[in-house]
Amino acid sequence: MTNEEVIEQVKQGNWCAKFQPKQKANVNNDGNLIPKLTPQNAEQGHLVQMLLAIMQKIPVEVNFGGEWTTSTILFPSMGYEYRIKPTPLPISREAWSFINKTWQYAAMDECGAICLYERRPTKGSRGWDTDFNVSDCPLNINTDGINWETSLTERPEDV
Repeated sequence: MTNEEVIEQVKQGNWCAKFQPKQKANVNNDGNLIPKLTPQNAEQGHLVQMLLAIMQKIPVEVNFGGEWTTSTILFPSMGYEYRIKPTPLPISREAWSFINKTWQYAAMDECGAICLYERRPTKGSRGWDTDFNVSDCPLNINTDGINWETSLTERPEDV
């Protein structure tokens, strides 16, 4: 916006004109303007995140009658629960058999470090929190494609 345009805007009562950058308008396919919408509550915010995940090819699951199944569509008015599909660590049953039975869980933190936990940890802002024993994981695990926030992996019961 030139100085002359700013002065003209201010004369017309738009006192913030010089501070507002000119932005390209979002329009529908029919040419009408799209209003900028924002989530109005936590439920809407969650559904927006699920929609973004689907659009970005991040697996999303929906809870149908207590069973989680992969979903590529959202049904917001149906009251279903949605979540990012958990990505457990690829620890085989054989690998678990070499880990002391004290360790019941494994998880990756935001930095990619993998730890073993005596009891189920809770997700913190950058990793997993616990008041119980923790150990660095001695295994070399491929973490490609693993989301640290959904990486919590429980030891199989019979191993």
